[in-house]
Amino acid sequence: MISTSDTRTEVIIDGDSVAYDGQEEPNTENLRLASYWCRDNRDIVKGTIVVGAKLRYKVNNRWDYEEMIKRGFVKQVPAGYEADMFILEYAKRHPKAFVVSKDLFRDYKNTSLKIEKKRVWGFMIIQRDFLVPDLDTMVQTIDVDQKN
Repeated sequence: MISTSDTRTEVIIDGDSVAYDGQEEPNTENLRLASYWCRDNRDIVKGTIVVGAKLRYKVNNRWDYEEMIKRGFVKQVPAGYEADMFILEYAKRHPKAFVVSKDLFRDYKNTSLKIEKKRVWGFMIIQRDFLVPDLDTMVQTIDVDQKN
């Protein structure tokens, strides 16, 4: 159980963006790599992977996808909603949280769910490594913002 004095940086990962990373068919292996990243960085990051409900019908391995949801590695939004809305709503309610995605969320630029560019970090998957550039800078950005 995580205490209320948890000092880890909150990170919401756009699972749809991760699953599709450079592919026409979404790949559950990419989601698994993102979950490993959350696990491996759990001392400094409180990571949550969020996916849209439609993804379950498109992934390359539905059994693997369902297992990740069942085990809590991935959170699926309710049917009829876009994952982006939940990701941005969470970021709005948690101003110190970061979003990891390749999406720039331009569709939400003129809405109450808009998000500052500095809070959206890209990622790459290279040879089965899920990479978020300069995680230390992300954490330091939060520290600087907290002091101001």
